[in-house]
Amino acid sequence: MVRYSGIGRYAKKAAESLLAHAPSVQLTLIGPEDDLLPFEKRARVLPSPSTAYGLKSFVGRDLMVDHVDVIHVPHWNVPIWHARKPLVVTIHDVITLRRDVAPAWKRQASLVGISRAMRRASVILAVSTFTKQTLVDELGCPPERIRVVYPAIWTNSRRVDRHTLPHAISVLTIGQRKKHKGLWTVAEAIRILKERGVRVLWTTVGPRDEYWSEIESFIEHHRLSSSVRVAWSMSDECLEREFSSCHCVVQASSVEGFGFVPLEAISRGVPVIASDIPVAREVLGPKWVRFPPGDADALACALLRLAESEERVPDEDVEEVRRRYGDVAFASALGRAYRDVADG
Repeated sequence: MVRYSGIGRYAKKAAESLLAHAPSVQLTLIGPEDDLLPFEKRARVLPSPSTAYGLKSFVGRDLMVDHVDVIHVPHWNVPIWHARKPLVVTIHDVITLRRDVAPAWKRQASLVGISRAMRRASVILAVSTFTKQTLVDELGCPPERIRVVYPAIWTNSRRVDRHTLPHAISVLTIGQRKKHKGLWTVAEAIRILKERGVRVLWTTVGPRDEYWSEIESFIEHHRLSSSVRVAWSMSDECLEREFSSCHCVVQASSVEGFGFVPLEAISRGVPVIASDIPVAREVLGPKWVRFPPGDADALACALLRLAESEERVPDEDVEEVRRRYGDVAFASALGRAYRDVADG
């Protein structure tokens, strides 16, 4: 399940954290064979064609494993058939229940899937307090059944030397190009800055989908192609290169369950400009919340202020993010959840 940008990073980081910092946990990993290659010498691996979002995962029999004490599914798409073992289910968000994000059929399917996962789970792990509160308020889940366990993020010891970058403002966005990600807002902010004569480069990294074609048309219509760079690869090497080549990371989403990308930016000393949504205030803190969702003028102004101030991330902020969202804390929280479930 490690090939998707959010859930995939969560699953891969969970495995790496547990293997490094929870020796009492014996792992069996199930997923696409290529994704499991880095772990085959350190854990038991069971290759499967199933993926996190796929129908094969839902109707498959990949989790019919009897040699384990606990099954952890890192997404609410819990298979119909699985061994009669206690289930730990991670729910990242309920974005697909929103009318402004998903069509009716997808909202209904998501509601059925999320509700079923909550019923079957012995423990539900929410990746943020915001996600937990959403499950309680909108789906009626008893709060005592949900634990907030912040995921671990990828960190790097290097800091970006912004003075070596050629543009006045080099902006980076990473992730799926879905409607709720706010890329229209970023594109409009780039247009505003170009009209003001600011040298700006927007690099957007993520998988292709049908929504991006609409933004491409906007870019071409306003002759912004020279100010926009599109990259499709989300490999670790690619992302590291992009982090080291930008002045700031922008998260313009209208809703999120967590904040992998902006947290990974801060851990590298890269400033963040985030939209003012609940989870950004929770996991990033008010310092990095700079503009209302959908407000391109405010985003453009925030980018200009950052460029003029040559803002840097304080060392204490970098260390706090690395500690709070690090491998040790993640492995410890997961290990406690597994032990509590296994002990009944």
